[in-house]
Amino acid sequence: MLPYTGSMAKKQLHIVDGESTGGSLRVAGFHKDGYLLPWRDSLDSGPVPRGLTLRHLSRLRSRFWTGKSTTAFDQRDAALARHADYEEIVLWFGATPVCQLSLIQLLAWLGERGRIKQGLSLVSAYGGWLRPEQLLQAYAARQPVTSAQKRLGGRAWLAFCSPSPVALSRLLTTDLRPLPELRDTMSFMLQEYPERHSGLSRLEQKTAANSPIFRSHRASICRWQHVPTYRDGWRRVLV
Repeated sequence: MLPYTGSMAKKQLHIVDGESTGGSLRVAGFHKDGYLLPWRDSLDSGPVPRGLTLRHLSRLRSRFWTGKSTTAFDQRDAALARHADYEEIVLWFGATPVCQLSLIQLLAWLGERGRIKQGLSLVSAYGGWLRPEQLLQAYAARQPVTSAQKRLGGRAWLAFCSPSPVALSRLLTTDLRPLPELRDTMSFMLQEYPERHSGLSRLEQKTAANSPIFRSHRASICRWQHVPTYRDGWRRVLV
C-alpha cells in the first residue's frame, strides 16, 4: 500500500466527522499536505435553533455540552473561516445521523458564502472504519459537491432547525436524491419529536416499553421531561 503523499493532491482542508476518522487519516498520511479539521458535535442532541450564525450557534452548543461558551468550537470555526487558504475542501461524512447533520450544516454554511473559488468534494464514507488502503480508495473516489447538493443541504438545515416538525415532514416529500443518505436521517429525527398523545419520542417510547420503572412513573416523567435546554426546538434529552 502506498501512503498518501503531498504529490497526490493539492493543499487541502479535510473536514472529517470526528476524531476517529481524523486519526485514521493521520495514520494514512493525509495531514502531510493539508489540515485535518474534526467537526466535533452531535447535532442530534441538544438545542439547534433556527436563524443563528455559526459563531452564535457554536456558543450555544458549547454551553449545552460543557457549560462554557468559549471552547474548542471557537478553534474549529476559526479553522473553517480560513477555508480560502486551501485549494480544495474535502468533506468526509458517512451515512449516520451525526454525520449527515454535520454535512448539511457545512453545506448550508458554504452555500451562504456563494461560489467559492476552490474545489469542494465529498467522500461518502465513515473513515473511522476504514484501513489506510481503503481510505485511499475512498479519497480517490471522492465526487465534486454539486450546486444541487448545496441547495438541498441548505434546505435540509433550515428544516432541521425549525421549531416545528412540519418542515421536516415537508422536506421528506421532496427530491432528496442529491444527498441520498439524508432521508433516513431526517426520518429518524422526525421520530424524535414528542408523540401527540403520550408526549414521548421514539426513543422514550422504546425505553418505556422495556422498563417497568419507566412505565410506573410515566405520568410524572411526561410532566417533567421538557427540560429548558430543549424547549426552543422541542427536542428533548432523556436523562
